[in-house]
Amino acid sequence: MALLVVGLNHKTAPVAVRERLAFADQTLAEPLARWHDPAVEEVVILSTCNRVECYLQGPDAEAGVRCCIDFLATYHGLPPTWIRWCLASRRSSDR
Repeated sequence: MALLVVGLNHKTAPVAVRERLAFADQTLAEPLARWHDPAVEEVVILSTCNRVECYLQGPDAEAGVRCCIDFLATYHGLPPTWIRWCLASRRSSDR
């Protein structure tokens, strides 16, 4: 079982990107309800003015990262290549 975090912050992404990927408090229930993928069994989204992070648990870390990138891009109406360059990920095996 892989535990990972995928996200961006003020060090990895400019304000324009962070603003496009931010979730308002009142909108978090809806994106969480739409997240259905076998690569991710559990998900928590943390969104502040300086960062967006997705904490994931699933059977395959690489598939989880791809799923997260695809979800963020699709949900916010952006091509995955537009956000991939500024996202960082850490896996439970990274030390």
